[in-house]
Amino acid sequence: VIVPEDVLEALGDARYTLAAALEDVEVDLAEASGPDDVRAALEYLVEACGQLATLPVRSVTGRR
Repeated sequence: VIVPEDVLEALGDARYTLAAALEDVEVDLAEASGPDDVRAALEYLVEACGQLATLPVRSVTGRR
Protein backbone atom coordinates (compact mmCIF):
# COMPACT_ATOMS: atom_id res chain seq x y z
CA VAL A 1 0.00 0.00 0.00
CA ILE A 2 1.37 3.37 -0.99
CA VAL A 3 0.04 6.35 0.90
CA PRO A 4 0.88 9.87 -0.26
CA GLU A 5 2.74 11.86 2.38
CA ASP A 6 0.04 14.52 2.68
CA VAL A 7 -2.63 11.88 3.32
CA LEU A 8 -0.43 10.13 5.87
CA GLU A 9 0.12 13.42 7.71
CA ALA A 10 -3.62 14.17 7.64
CA LEU A 11 -4.37 10.70 9.03
CA GLY A 12 -1.86 11.25 11.81
CA ASP A 13 -3.39 14.63 12.65
CA ALA A 14 -6.91 13.19 12.66
CA ARG A 15 -5.81 10.28 14.85
CA TYR A 16 -4.22 12.66 17.34
CA THR A 17 -7.37 14.81 17.41
CA LEU A 18 -9.56 11.76 17.97
CA ALA A 19 -7.33 10.36 20.73
CA ALA A 20 -7.30 13.70 22.54
CA ALA A 21 -11.07 14.02 22.19
CA LEU A 22 -11.58 10.53 23.63
CA GLU A 23 -9.49 11.41 26.67
CA ASP A 24 -11.37 14.69 27.13
CA VAL A 25 -14.75 13.01 26.81
CA GLU A 26 -13.83 10.29 29.32
CA VAL A 27 -13.08 13.01 31.87
CA ASP A 28 -16.14 15.05 30.92
CA LEU A 29 -18.45 12.04 31.28
CA ALA A 30 -16.92 11.06 34.61
CA GLU A 31 -17.59 14.58 35.88
CA ALA A 32 -20.98 15.01 34.16
CA SER A 33 -23.72 16.21 36.46
CA GLY A 34 -26.63 15.85 34.08
CA PRO A 35 -27.89 15.28 30.56
CA ASP A 36 -26.61 18.64 29.28
CA ASP A 37 -23.04 17.71 30.24
CA VAL A 38 -23.37 14.34 28.54
CA ARG A 39 -24.79 15.95 25.40
CA ALA A 40 -21.94 18.49 25.27
CA ALA A 41 -19.34 15.73 25.64
CA LEU A 42 -20.89 13.64 22.90
CA GLU A 43 -21.20 16.62 20.56
CA TYR A 44 -17.50 17.29 21.05
CA LEU A 45 -16.69 13.66 20.27
CA VAL A 46 -18.84 13.68 17.15
CA GLU A 47 -17.04 16.79 15.94
CA ALA A 48 -13.66 15.13 16.43
CA CYS A 49 -14.82 11.97 14.65
CA GLY A 50 -16.11 14.05 11.77
CA GLN A 51 -12.60 15.18 10.92
CA LEU A 52 -11.49 11.58 10.47
CA ALA A 53 -14.69 10.46 8.73
CA THR A 54 -14.47 13.20 6.11
CA LEU A 55 -10.76 12.84 5.42
CA PRO A 56 -10.38 12.50 1.66
CA VAL A 57 -8.45 9.34 0.92
CA ARG A 58 -7.94 8.85 -2.77
CA SER A 59 -7.10 5.73 -4.67
CA VAL A 60 -3.84 5.56 -6.58
CA THR A 61 -4.68 2.30 -8.33
CA GLY A 62 -2.64 1.68 -11.43
CA ARG A 63 0.35 3.76 -10.34
CA ARG A 64 3.69 2.04 -10.17
